[in-house]
Parts: sequence; C-alpha cells; structure tokens
Amino acid sequence: AGLFRLKAGSWEAVATPVSEPRALFARSERSLLVVGKNGAAEFDGTRFRCVRGVSGPLQLAFAVGNEVWVAGESGAYR
Repeated sequence: AGLFRLKAGSWEAVATPVSEPRALFARSERSLLVVGKNGAAEFDGTRFRCVRGVSGPLQLAFAVGNEVWVAGESGAYR
C-alpha cells in the first residue's frame, strides 16, 4: 500500500499524499503522476503536489497525445 523506488541498487519507500496507490504515469524524467484511493498527485522530482479538483478512488493514469487522463470509480478527468 505504498510506493517504492530503486535508487543506487536499494529499494526505498517514497511518501505520497495518495493513499493506496493504484497506477503511475511518467510524463517525463521529472514528472510522475500517481493515482489511488483519495485522488491524484504529481511528483516533480523533489516533492508531491495533490492535483486539485480530482477525487478518488482512481485506478488509471495515461496519456492520449498531449492530454493526461486519470480515471476510476469517481469518474474520468483530463
């Protein structure tokens, strides 16, 4: 029920404001979107920021062209 990343050959926990993460989408090397039970948050390489106006639970994060979509039981957002 959390995020982990492999850094310098070791796995480390990554704190996120999204509870029960379900999907990740890497927009770029410094932009990671995570969705889960209570919504979505974007990691800018330094910290997470909650995506305003998006509520959970969410299970999908993907792109169509230049648009990023997230979706789940609460609806679909772009």
